[in-house]
Amino acid sequence: MYKSQVLPQLNDEIRDQNILLAFAQQRANQRTESCQTLERAMRIQMAHNGEYNYKTAQVLCQLGDAQTNCSLADEAIQHYEQACMILTKLEGEEAKPSGRAKEQLEASELSKVHLKLDKVHLKLVDLYLDTQQALPCKQIISLVERRLDSISTSQEYAYRLMNELANSLHQHQEYDQALIYYKKALLCMKRRHKNKYIAQPETAKILINIATVHFVVRDLEESLKYYQHALEVLYRVEVDSEDNIAERGKVHMSLASLNR
Repeated sequence: MYKSQVLPQLNDEIRDQNILLAFAQQRANQRTESCQTLERAMRIQMAHNGEYNYKTAQVLCQLGDAQTNCSLADEAIQHYEQACMILTKLEGEEAKPSGRAKEQLEASELSKVHLKLDKVHLKLVDLYLDTQQALPCKQIISLVERRLDSISTSQEYAYRLMNELANSLHQHQEYDQALIYYKKALLCMKRRHKNKYIAQPETAKILINIATVHFVVRDLEESLKYYQHALEVLYRVEVDSEDNIAERGKVHMSLASLNR
């Protein structure tokens, strides 16, 4: 393992400089070099701060992102899974943190860990689908569902989590599964906003997603129903915007196509 001979604060500076360099390499389309630079940053981070650390998980995710962009799916999966393990331990779902780790996790940081872990789960779903790994994909999706049951569905990210999971499934042509999670996202909106959910632009987006899946599988009657429902919501939104006007135009065009 990499052993640095410089002061601890300089280790962190060198790590951060490598991360910034990797981002610059990504912008310059130097993808292989970016992966190598992030691997160096990860070695510095692990040697100085150890594995059981939020920053370590963050660097592992950055490396996983870079490897995904390089089509290195197996390597990316390995690093996301490692990040997932670290974040799960920090969150305390599968193992209680040690005293030192517990001190590192202030209450204000716990939400950050929750969100990061959810994002890692979604990235793993994408990669498992890309590499046709059905069993681990199913296991991660089940884990995401259990996590949703364990948190308050009134929180904003609950519906986003379900919607993004459904988007991944939709993109990989897992249409039946996508519909299940779009509808769970809709349920989260209902729980969060109660009767006012019918006037939320996010509700309209989910309904449009459901309508789109029904259209793709040629269930045109259901597609028509959900597009009409989405249009009703878009006209109920309390604060109108250019985005809502544009969405209404798109839905009108979809309805016109279905009514031909």
